[in-house]
Amino acid sequence: MRKELLFAYTAFFLMSIIAITGAYAEEEASMIIISKDKIDVTGDGKKEIIYVKGRQLERKTNFLNEVYLEVQDSHQNTYSIDLGSGYKPKLIYQDFNGDGTKDIFVKISTDKGGKVTNHFLYTLANFTVENLTVPQSQTINGEYQDNYQAFISVDETKKTYELDLTSQKNEFDQLGLYQNGKLMIPTELIVSPYLKLKPVKMNGEQYGLRGIQQVRGIDDQTIAYLKSTWVYKDKSWQFVNSWVEKKKQE
Repeated sequence: MRKELLFAYTAFFLMSIIAITGAYAEEEASMIIISKDKIDVTGDGKKEIIYVKGRQLERKTNFLNEVYLEVQDSHQNTYSIDLGSGYKPKLIYQDFNGDGTKDIFVKISTDKGGKVTNHFLYTLANFTVENLTVPQSQTINGEYQDNYQAFISVDETKKTYELDLTSQKNEFDQLGLYQNGKLMIPTELIVSPYLKLKPVKMNGEQYGLRGIQQVRGIDDQTIAYLKSTWVYKDKSWQFVNSWVEKKKQE
């Protein structure tokens, strides 16, 4: 009897070890290289090897549960930066802080359709990792008004905009927002975080960032875009300008 119990315990132990080892091996195998570049990002004149690596817990999906930026310098040092999770990470190399060395701008979609994106910006000049951050998104006050109009005030600039939305009259009437041009449901407009941030060339070789935010109203419809331009100066992002553009109807 004791021999049978001992055999059973031993078998269970071995099966557990095999299962754990198999799971660990599968987890390690799911770490994949998304991209590999060779760019000088330290300013030493030698190209670093820059990887984006991700871990997929489910192979049938493109979602990366973990995303890392990994930089290997010419001295065989490795720098690893956690970028969270998401879809389709992309790197752009430009000089944003004006020091003459290319920085690393990262975009990662948080949804499958790419409608929401996280952005990161890092410099490794002189072999030191520094988070340059990205500009804060802008805020607004806005609302629908009678006669299919919308009013928007940008908090940071105090500029105001009036939008003519009569091209969407039938749609708004069906939603009950208007009746014969009279606003029936007072509704505030909201502005999203950055839909996009993209590099734009500023003075000389330095690049800034252009931000695009959605202005949304009833039924989560996008009616306009709030666009802004920023430049990195004195170790922070400085506002250059912003404006509102009405969304073109398809």
